[in-house]
Amino acid sequence: MKKYLYYLLLFISTLNRASAGEIKTKVWGVLTNGVQMAIEVKDNPLVITNNQPVKLLITYRNVSSNANMTVYKANYTEEDPSCFFVVISPSGRDISPENVGVANSGSAEALGPQKEIQIEFNLSAICSFNEVGAYKIVARKGIYWREEKHGFLVFSNPLNVVIVADK
Repeated sequence: MKKYLYYLLLFISTLNRASAGEIKTKVWGVLTNGVQMAIEVKDNPLVITNNQPVKLLITYRNVSSNANMTVYKANYTEEDPSCFFVVISPSGRDISPENVGVANSGSAEALGPQKEIQIEFNLSAICSFNEVGAYKIVARKGIYWREEKHGFLVFSNPLNVVIVADK
């Protein structure tokens, strides 16, 4: 039975993948004040086993023609107090990590017009993925708009991550 479940999850996880020869494009979240956010699993593995970390690539892009934004990058990204995740387990439980980040050190990265910034984030460092099945993940991040002198939240695309049992 476990063997069939493994192959079913493998099949489901490949449904959204581009076939060989196709160019895969990012799926972006809602445009907010000229900024969008995309999350994807690093290296786009077809499946992740329950003994592997869930590492995300988070990309921010500024599609405006003249607005200058600032993205805070903590040296230890998992401690970023301006980044939050909603994580729903395969059984439907909300297992979202509490944001307890203090970010003792980091840098303010300029996100100028028509530019992108990409950050790697090990979500497994703050959230447990010990249940087999499909997890639903959405991220949000505080961005600072320099000209307007205020911050705002940008939301990612929803992401499904399939975890299978290690053989």
